[in-house]
Amino acid sequence: MLRIPRRIAPAALLAFSLVFASSARAQDAKELEKPEHEESAAGHSHGMSEIHGGRVTMTPTHHFEVLFAPTEARVYCYDKVQQSIEPSDDVTVGMVLESRTGDDVPLTMKYVQPDPEKGHTLGYFSAAYDFSAVEENAMKAVLRIAGLTEKPIEFKTNVTVSEPASYACPMNDSAPVAEPMACPKCGMKMVRQESAKKGGAGSRCRPEWLSQYLLAPENLRYASEGRRPRIRMPRIEGRQDARDLAAYLHTLRDTVRVPNVAGAEAWADDSVLVANGAGLFDQYQCRGCHVLDGRGNEVGPALDGVADRRPASYVMALLRAPQTVIPGTPMEDKHLWNEEAHALSAYLMTLRSPSKTSNSYK
Repeated sequence: MLRIPRRIAPAALLAFSLVFASSARAQDAKELEKPEHEESAAGHSHGMSEIHGGRVTMTPTHHFEVLFAPTEARVYCYDKVQQSIEPSDDVTVGMVLESRTGDDVPLTMKYVQPDPEKGHTLGYFSAAYDFSAVEENAMKAVLRIAGLTEKPIEFKTNVTVSEPASYACPMNDSAPVAEPMACPKCGMKMVRQESAKKGGAGSRCRPEWLSQYLLAPENLRYASEGRRPRIRMPRIEGRQDARDLAAYLHTLRDTVRVPNVAGAEAWADDSVLVANGAGLFDQYQCRGCHVLDGRGNEVGPALDGVADRRPASYVMALLRAPQTVIPGTPMEDKHLWNEEAHALSAYLMTLRSPSKTSNSYK
């Protein structure tokens, strides 16, 4: 049984290019309205509250949420103040699925009207497709939306399959619905049903590192003194208290954003996989944002000793979909193929520190 220190309040440490023929793909990029950035709707980043569980892409004038459910793809369209758009007949949404083999699959998307009786107060574009056997990040989707703006909007996203979000009343046994609304019984706002524990420190950090961090957070968290204000987190007095709190925090798992990958911890033993990952590390210029062996930029966390701090499953999830794991992070989504994320994770899992009291942060 875990012993929680009495002095400590335990808190959780958180498809449209209608691929057209190749001539359409060669269209000058200047004729397209490009998105500002993409992020997951699973978080509360940039004020976009969690709605259907898809991925959100923003342009200066619109939001688009793309959800890949097991049997269909959905696209929800919002304006810049996040009001749902009921498209006119002039609006078309096209999606093309791309795979590693180069076999493109164009999907025809049709608009589905709102159905309040089923909990769908927002309309969306839908295309039937069996995504149930699609491995995560084994496919990408190119989307093209015409008719909302003067120029067509085009962007790409990884295909990550998930069940649509559902909402239920926290006080009454009302039937789950597809969107947040007031409970018909008590009027309380329905909340999203998730298996994730809030915070998810157990998915993000290794317990050994957490224990050391709790003892000396200011020494472990920052790569260079003075880059950020000193943290206000109190130092835990006593190694046993630190171990006990770290053990408790390790039970807080975010299985939605960071699914466990069986066998991931052994990837670092595969020399071929590690070598491929090292090549990808240079190819994608990861030192442009991370310091490793004293070289690189301090935009993101230093990577010296990252394998001491982070579990392989967390690293894999972050590489696949950084905005899903850390909403609002400046880390760019490289839209890695599954095997690329696999190899990069293996390489990063070889980066251990001689001492467990690494001076890396985050």
